Amino acid sequence: MIKRTDYRSDASGYFDALNANLRDTALAVRKLVLSASPGIEECIKWGMPVYEKGALICAIRCTKTYVALQFHYGDVELHDPQHLLEGTGATMRHVKIRSASEIKPSIFSDWIRQIASKV
Repeated sequence: MIKRTDYRSDASGYFDALNANLRDTALAVRKLVLSASPGIEECIKWGMPVYEKGALICAIRCTKTYVALQFHYGDVELHDPQHLLEGTGATMRHVKIRSASEIKPSIFSDWIRQIASKV
C-alpha cells in the first residue's frame, strides 16, 4: 500500500484546489466547523479535511456538485427534525450543501458541539 504524502498535512491545499463554484461554500463550512467548538484540530486524512478533538468529529468531502459535511456521531443521538442528515452507516451521517445559503449554522454547530462533548 502506498502511503499518502498529504496524510495529517495542513488542509489549506485541499480548499485551494477546489473548483471555484464549490470553494466558497467549502470555505464557509470550514469556518463554521473550526469555530463551533474550541480545540478542534484540522488535518488531511483519507484525502479530505477531518476535524478532531482527541477523536474524529466530522469531515468535509467535496464532490463535483456539493460539499458533504460528514458527522462521526458514534453514540451521540443527533436531533434532526428537518431530516437534513443522509446515510445509513453505523456511526456516520452527512448533509449535502450545494451553496453557502444552504449552510445551517446553528444546527451544524450544535451537532459538532454535541459530538465534541462526547469525545
